[in-house]
Amino acid sequence: MYRYLIVLSVLLVGCSEFPTKYEVVEKDKIRLLDFMYEPSDAAPGDTVKLKAVFAGRSVTADMIDWSVSYKVAVSEYGFDTAYEIQELSCNPQQVHFSDQTSCIQILFVIPDSIMYKSPMLKNDWTAGMPSEYRALIPEEVRNLNRDQLLDTLVQLASMIKSADSEQLSLIETILMDEYDFSDLAGLLQLFTVKMKIFANVKGSHKIEDDYTIRYNRVFNRLSSVFKTNTNPAIDSVVLYKVNKKGLIRFNPTDLYQRYKLYSVPSDTETVIPVDTNCTYFIRSFTSNIDTSLTLEDLQSTGQYGLETHRRVFMYHHDFNENDKISSKDYMDIFTTDADTMAILVPPSHPDLKKFTLWLRVYDEFYNESFRKDASVLKEYRGRFQY
Repeated sequence: MYRYLIVLSVLLVGCSEFPTKYEVVEKDKIRLLDFMYEPSDAAPGDTVKLKAVFAGRSVTADMIDWSVSYKVAVSEYGFDTAYEIQELSCNPQQVHFSDQTSCIQILFVIPDSIMYKSPMLKNDWTAGMPSEYRALIPEEVRNLNRDQLLDTLVQLASMIKSADSEQLSLIETILMDEYDFSDLAGLLQLFTVKMKIFANVKGSHKIEDDYTIRYNRVFNRLSSVFKTNTNPAIDSVVLYKVNKKGLIRFNPTDLYQRYKLYSVPSDTETVIPVDTNCTYFIRSFTSNIDTSLTLEDLQSTGQYGLETHRRVFMYHHDFNENDKISSKDYMDIFTTDADTMAILVPPSHPDLKKFTLWLRVYDEFYNESFRKDASVLKEYRGRFQY
């Protein structure tokens, strides 16, 4: 799951009331907007691109020390522990995301040996496994120890990676004579491991994020039964000005005006008229909705389910306009309706006109073993008209 452990330096000097809400980006503070991975679903030997996007105070590549743990243990209660944390070889570079952000890009390679060394995979890998899961695994596979099974997966993955379309068809035919691909997909879930990425922003905070390693992306070349997780896509963001005040839900039968927000690099600034007798809703439309299957589904219905897209809004007013204005007068956004629609409350001070809005969309699929949440970030700009 997408999560950051942020140790803010302000907490070291005692507790105090935060000057703004979490959604508000402040000029003098570093705010992490997103960690975006490509691919979001990787196998041993893959090269991964990570973009870390920050807003607020500027961040440069030399301000971040990157480290990694390839040995992550997970308890039966889901708590994890990172061992042998080491410097991450990643060649950090400053790249452009937008004029309002800092973006640091790194490239790193997943070690070929990560699964062999991971404490998440025991030598007797079926020990403690519920009997209903064991029954899904062919006997000849159950009798293999961890390294024997990994050797088999590595050899298969190597053949699949290098095969042309004719060779892939032959490999598929041979494997389908021996195994049910749905059962193999379940096996790949069982042979999933985690690594941890650490970004220590000097003088500010430390970021910790999980990344998942499995062979789905390789086996997906063989068959679509092996599902991969891809980053969501944000297609559009629309604001609705409804001619009623105090609403908590959007009703498309109400009278409203529609305003489209344009994402960077477009320099189009959407003008939004402010009317205290109206309610404002903001909606994001997304695509690239992946399907997947849990181990429970495998041993019951066998039906694939759809992932859920979650939305997080962050924003700031023009720093030249909000310098002496109380944060209580800022705009606000309240998410509702299962994250597809949010209520936007315009600022109450007429000097607050220009704003920058970031939308981060990440995916969720419950109960698939250690599935990494994939995400995407876009920036929008607008202006309130009083």
